[in-house]
Amino acid sequence: MSHNQLSSLDNKTNSLLDDCLSLKHLNLSHNHFSFFTKKSFPNRMYTPSYLESIDASYNEIPILTLEITVGTNKVKHLNLSHNSIDEIRPGVLGNLTSLNVLDLSFNNLDTMKNVGIMPVNMSVLWMSNNKLTRLSKEIIDFVPNLRDFNVENNRFNNFPAALAKIVAKGPKMSFKGNSVECDCTLIPIKRMLNSKLNPDPQWANMTCVQLLTSEIMYVSDLSESELICDIPIQDDVDTFVVTPDVKFREIKKSGSSYIKIEWIVLQNKEDIADFIIFSSDNKLQERSSSRLVPYNVRSQTIKSDFVKGSTNLCILPKDSFGNERQMKKHQCINIGRLGPLAFNNAGQNLRTVFLFYPMLMLSVMITAVKH
Repeated sequence: MSHNQLSSLDNKTNSLLDDCLSLKHLNLSHNHFSFFTKKSFPNRMYTPSYLESIDASYNEIPILTLEITVGTNKVKHLNLSHNSIDEIRPGVLGNLTSLNVLDLSFNNLDTMKNVGIMPVNMSVLWMSNNKLTRLSKEIIDFVPNLRDFNVENNRFNNFPAALAKIVAKGPKMSFKGNSVECDCTLIPIKRMLNSKLNPDPQWANMTCVQLLTSEIMYVSDLSESELICDIPIQDDVDTFVVTPDVKFREIKKSGSSYIKIEWIVLQNKEDIADFIIFSSDNKLQERSSSRLVPYNVRSQTIKSDFVKGSTNLCILPKDSFGNERQMKKHQCINIGRLGPLAFNNAGQNLRTVFLFYPMLMLSVMITAVKH
C-alpha cells in the first residue's frame, strides 16, 4: 500500500484491515498518514493477529500515541523514519511488547523524556538525524541491552557520560555527526583506541570540537591530558580521570632498611623515556631525594632514608627530550602515616593515599605560571 495518498485505514467504526488477521507485513510508506487509531491495524478480542512488521516511513506523523499499540502486540519491526515525530507519549514504547527493531531516524525528536519503560525484547534502536541534545535516563539505562544503537547527526554537545562507561563493552554505537566538545567524557573512547590494534572505524574517525579554537580534531590525535571537563565527573573507578603514565604495582620491605618499589607503564603510546623516583612533602618542587631510572627498568630498591621526613613517594616520567611529563593522579603515594618501612601491596592503599594529589597539581600550575 506504499506510494499512495492514503491518510487513514478506517472510518472510526470499520477498518480496511479488519479481516486481515493473517497479515504479517504491512507497508504504508510514502503516504499521508498523520496518526493511527485503535482501528488502524487488525485486532479482534478472541482472534490473534499475526502482524510482525509495519513500515510507516515517509508519512506525516507528528506524535506517537497509545493508539498505535492496539493490534501491534506481535510487531517485531517498526519503521517510523522520515516523519515529523517530535513527541512519544508515555507508555507507547513499553506496550509494544514484541518490538525488536525500532527506526525513528529522520524525525524531529529533541528529547526522549518520559517515554516510560522500553520494550524488553528490543535490540535495535535507530534515532539518527533528529534534534536530540541529551538522552533520558530510560534510554541510557536500556542501551546496554541493545545490539545496535544509532544517534548519528543529532545535536549533542557532549558525549553522554553514562554511555562512555560502556563504550568498550556495550553494543554497537554510532555517534558520528554530532559536534561534541573535546572534554573528559571522551577519555574512555581515547583509552579504548589506545588499547586496540585495529579499532572500529566508527570510533577511530570520531571528531570533537576544541572550545577555545573551534577547531575540529580527531579524538585519536588528542592525548588524554587534552580532554578536560570544567567540572570533573566523579565516579568510583576514575573513568574520566586521565590515565597515569605509570602506576605503582608494589611497595614492600626488603631487609631491615630497604624498600623495593615496582611499577608498570600504562601509557605505552606516549613519549616516555626515563623515570624520576623522588620523595617530597606536599610541594612538588621541593624534593627531598630523587633518583633517575632508565626506561627499561621497572623496579628499584632504595634505602629507607630516601623517604625519611617526607610525606610522599612519587614516580614521574621524562620524555625523549629530557622534559618532565605532567604529574598525574596515582603517580604519588602518601607515606606520611605509614612510616618509612610500613609498606604493603601498593594496590591495597590506592583508595586512601592520594589526598595529596590536588595540592600536587596546584603546585604544578603555580610553577607553570612562574615560568
